[in-house]
Formats: sequence, structure tokens, C-alpha cells
Amino acid sequence: MIMNLLNTGINKWRKQIMDNEIIIPIPIQELTAPVIVSLFETTKAQRGTFVTAIIDALDDGYINPLRLKFQLKCMEDLIKQINEDNLFKDAVLTEAQKHGKGSHTFMNCDFNVKSSGGKYNYSGNAEHVRLTELLKAQETYLKGLPSTGKEVVTEDGEIITDYPPTYKAGPDVVAITLK
Repeated sequence: MIMNLLNTGINKWRKQIMDNEIIIPIPIQELTAPVIVSLFETTKAQRGTFVTAIIDALDDGYINPLRLKFQLKCMEDLIKQINEDNLFKDAVLTEAQKHGKGSHTFMNCDFNVKSSGGKYNYSGNAEHVRLTELLKAQETYLKGLPSTGKEVVTEDGEIITDYPPTYKAGPDVVAITLK
């Protein structure tokens, strides 16, 4: 359905974005949450076309970048909430298990019913706990060193210089907190 919007002509679509009116050929009373989600049942190519149209409209000044960032953050939050819901997770697993273990195709995706990865718990091993705490203490010590380093004497009398770890800052980003 989203692709129908794109196929109506990018300039008309951009005008609709600019005017804050997207015309969807569905009566407004039928725009339930499940119908809106179904608009995104697309192929990889269609999603690529959609992304390109959004980026082009942004580049041409038809979309406020902060507004788009806010809208995307809202979508991320919706997706996260749905994916974390136990009823949803149970329903998906129950439906997928009807197909048995292994890889299966549904609509335009493959799904695989398999065991999730586990992880080891070392809390019962005193030596592992001690070494982990020792490593954390060492990292804290190193972070506090001056950039010129600090000379220390090892247990066998050797003088070495400890230097702080290097820090590589990430790029600036815009963080959004939803209210």
C-alpha cells in the first residue's frame, strides 16, 4: 500500500508531505492499528524505494529532519513495545511452531524455529568472580591515570610505566527521549 503512495508521483507525494496530509486510499474509519501495520508488508526493493523517497524529500527540504527523527523514534518505540510483549512473543512462537523446527518461508521472509543462545553463569566460581572484580578495579585504576603515565615498580623490582587507556569518542548524535 505504501508503494501505491510512491507510485502516485514523487512530486505529488512530496507536496502531501509538505502540507502534512498523506492521502491513503482507505477510509479513515478503517485505519485501525493492524491496517496501518499492514501498510509495511513490503519487499526489500519496496523498502529501499521508500527509504530513497524519504531521504530525497529530506534532501530537497520537504521534510523537517527533527520531525522525521521524532517519527522514527516513535516507530522504534512502538516496535520495541510490541516485540517485548509476552502475549505477542507467545503468539508468534505458537504460530511458528505449527511449521516445526527449521527454516520456513512466510509472506516475504524466512523464519526459523530454534533454540535461542544461552549463556554461562560464572557466579558460582569464586576464582572467576575474584578475577572479574580484579579486572574491573584495574580498568578503573588505568582510567584515572594522567596522560603522561605513572611509573610503578613490579613485584620483581622492575620499573614500568602504566598509561591510561586511549579513548575514542564516537560521532555526535541527536538523542531523542519520548515524552
